[in-house]
Amino acid sequence: MPTYKLTYFNSRGAAEVSRLIFALVEQEYEDIRVERSEWEKLKPETPLGQLPILNVDGKVLPQSLAINRFLARTFNLYGENDWEKAEIDAVLEVVQDLFYPVRKMFYADTDELKARYKKEFVDVQGPKYCGFLEKLLKANNGGDGFFVGSKVSLADIVVFAAVGDALADKSRDYYLDHKEPKLKALIERIRAIPQINTWLQTRPKTELHQVYVVYTEQAVLRRTIPLAINMSTYKLTYFDFRGAGETSRYIFAVAEQEYEDIRVQQHEWKNLKPATPLGKLPVLNVDGKDIPQSMAIHRFLARRFDLYGKNDFEKAEIDVVSEVIQDLYKPLTKVFYAETDELKARYKKEFFEVEGPQCYKFLEKLLTANDGGDGYFVGSKISLADIIVFVTTGDLLADRNTDYYLEVKEPKLKAFIERMKSLPQIDAWMKKRPQTDRVFSVKIQ
Repeated sequence: MPTYKLTYFNSRGAAEVSRLIFALVEQEYEDIRVERSEWEKLKPETPLGQLPILNVDGKVLPQSLAINRFLARTFNLYGENDWEKAEIDAVLEVVQDLFYPVRKMFYADTDELKARYKKEFVDVQGPKYCGFLEKLLKANNGGDGFFVGSKVSLADIVVFAAVGDALADKSRDYYLDHKEPKLKALIERIRAIPQINTWLQTRPKTELHQVYVVYTEQAVLRRTIPLAINMSTYKLTYFDFRGAGETSRYIFAVAEQEYEDIRVQQHEWKNLKPATPLGKLPVLNVDGKDIPQSMAIHRFLARRFDLYGKNDFEKAEIDVVSEVIQDLYKPLTKVFYAETDELKARYKKEFFEVEGPQCYKFLEKLLTANDGGDGYFVGSKISLADIIVFVTTGDLLADRNTDYYLEVKEPKLKAFIERMKSLPQIDAWMKKRPQTDRVFSVKIQ
């Protein structure tokens, strides 16, 4: 039997979903809680200088979402098929979107900004994303069961941990009084599960977060794709630029899979928006069924085209790399949406001089950990991890003519980017794709 050790701070925060999973499946584990006074000594011993980490029989996983997905796969909480996995991923991305305005509150520079962000979250952003969750829940048997399928899954646990626990404390600035009836009922159903209820009653009484923590988480491809998968029809709808749709386009290119690349012009979006599942793009349609949320789409395609590792641990390692890339985009998003020129200049300096290079160093470390860094990020063949890293470091942030060019100085990462560029399918896509005037939906001024 595997032994599990979960290490996090003495608070709920980014580890509580994992603890709820262990509670639900009644799996013994060591719940290691680090006090503030211990962190500086422990930090250099962690893979990425962050917590949580999960140790499974001596192998260590960083990044909370990678850990949650690994545990969900291990304990059969991640859907019965690829479609259900994609539906779970879509729910998880909505919850990530829900927490973005909360993070803005945590790190607001002034009391005035904090009050403004709080009002936006409580009055606008929180209700919007809870409305999305209500819509996704009702799409599965009217919303009277679970988010996906006929039993509890990672989607239900993540939503409960967020809406029914983290944001449910009336004494906190981030308390969210959501009104959605199906969502409220789901939270109570999850709370009533004996294992969950027991954990809630017996867990250590701590703060939700400890906000002193700064979270920063020539070859020819020969692929064999099952015939039944090739026969599916794929339609990818996104705007007429690279942005959040480009990783999916690269996956299709690598897999040599035909698809319809539907590019929406800005003037068309207003009429199309109500017809999308969550009022957002990209959307992937597979044989008439829609998947929203970019990372859910990427993982679905990676599973379809054998780009998601050969075992659960490799899948978790791919998720770790994906989360580092997500961490890279968080400070860049702050630059995009800064509300004053002064803040924009400050965030831009932080991104280009500190946060961006730090994430590149994390990527170099992860790449080097796999056979010295002379192949791929995970295993011995190309995976979703490689495509996501290349799209970001070798494409979206690699154009010297843009304001968001971020130089790669790490030797292994630089060599990796050149290897990816030399792959025939990737080289062909980069040469033939439509040339647009934008990389992202907004520009840094």
